[in-house]
Amino acid sequence: MFIVGGLPALLLAWIRHGVTETGHLDKERKSCTVVGLWRPFAILFSDQLRRRTIVNALLMLVSICGLWAGTVYVPAAITAVAEAGGPRRPASCATRFVGRHDGFVRHHSRLPGDAMAR
Repeated sequence: MFIVGGLPALLLAWIRHGVTETGHLDKERKSCTVVGLWRPFAILFSDQLRRRTIVNALLMLVSICGLWAGTVYVPAAITAVAEAGGPRRPASCATRFVGRHDGFVRHHSRLPGDAMAR
């Protein structure tokens, strides 16, 4: 199966080996310098955009951490609550706990325009 999957890659390598590049592409490669590669980062961290770039990078960091916490930590915490209850407290207690607090979070995190959308 691995060989069948690798055949298209080998075919492409064989085709590229026989094809020569045009002179126009060589000129373009010479004009692309290391300074040109870093130019977008220099623009992002210029005086005009530095604050916005840093704030947005921090917001993305918080968003990614929140997504990770919601997908990894919360299920593990619910499992720990269910297991701590022992045989007398079934896992449904943990489910009810999450259900009550999920409604609380949804109720208090509404945006101003949500009331008009309903």
